[in-house]
Amino acid sequence: MKKIFPVHYVLGLAGVALIRNWLAGGDAAGACADELVRVTNAYRENAALRFELDIPDMAAESGYELWADTYDDLHNPLIAIEQPAIERLLDGIPPGRALDAACGTGRYTGCLLRRGHQVSAVDASAKMLEKARTSMPDADFRVGQLEALPYANAGFDLVTCGLALTHLPRLNPAISEISRVLKPGGMAILSDHHPVAGFLGGSAIFQDADGRYRNVTSYVHNISEYVSAFREAGLRVCECLEPVLSEDAFARGPLYPISPESYRRGAAGMPMALIWSLQREA
Repeated sequence: MKKIFPVHYVLGLAGVALIRNWLAGGDAAGACADELVRVTNAYRENAALRFELDIPDMAAESGYELWADTYDDLHNPLIAIEQPAIERLLDGIPPGRALDAACGTGRYTGCLLRRGHQVSAVDASAKMLEKARTSMPDADFRVGQLEALPYANAGFDLVTCGLALTHLPRLNPAISEISRVLKPGGMAILSDHHPVAGFLGGSAIFQDADGRYRNVTSYVHNISEYVSAFREAGLRVCECLEPVLSEDAFARGPLYPISPESYRRGAAGMPMALIWSLQREA
C-alpha cells in the first residue's frame, strides 16, 4: 500500500505561493522563498512532520458507503464556498419537479425541499440514501447511477448535481443523462471540483468512522470538457461561477498550522469550485 506524507502537500503549497508571487518581486517573493526554505528545513529536521498515512484509493460507490457515517460531521472548505453560490442560483428558480442527482446525504435535497420543489433524489450509495431518507422523508429516494438515471425522459423542471462529476472518468454519459431527464427549457445546477484544484493535488480525502483516511478516486476535467459535453447534450450555459478559497475556509484544517503563510499566499484566492447554471434547449 502506498505511503502518503501529508507535509508534502504543505511543501508543494509553499512552492505554489512562490510561483504566484515571483513576479511581485521584492519583499513578497522574498518572503515566499524564505517560507519555502523554512518549511523544507523543518521537514528535514523535525521527524514529527514526516508522519505517514495509508490512504487507499476507492471507487465512488464503495468510498461513499464508508464516508456516509462522517460526511455531515466534518468541516469541508469546498462546501463552505460552494453551497452559498448554489443557494443563490436556486433562489431564482420557481418551484417544480426537481431531481437531486448523486444526492449523497441530501445536502441539495434539503435545499430544494425548503424552496417548495417536489423532489426525487438518486445516489449509488445505499448508506448515503439511508441517512438522507431518515432526515427528509418527503423526498423520493432511489438507488442509481449518474450514467443511467432511473427516470423517464423530460420528467423534471430542475436537476441538481453536487461535487460528483469529478469521480467519473468521462463527463459525457452523465451530462447526457441529466439533459435527457430535463424538460425542454428546464434548468440544471451543477457543481464540481475546479480543475485548478485538481491539478494542484486536491481530492476527496476523508476519515471513516474508524478514523482511517481514504481517498475517493477523482479525475480532473478541464473547463473545455464540460462545455463540449454540454453542447453535445443540448444544454446552454447560462452562468459559470468559480468560487475562490478564503483563508478562513482552510484555517481549520490539520495541516494549516505547519505554514499558515503558505496557505495565505498559495491557496487563498485560488478557485476551488466550479459551478454551472444550464438550460436545456427547447
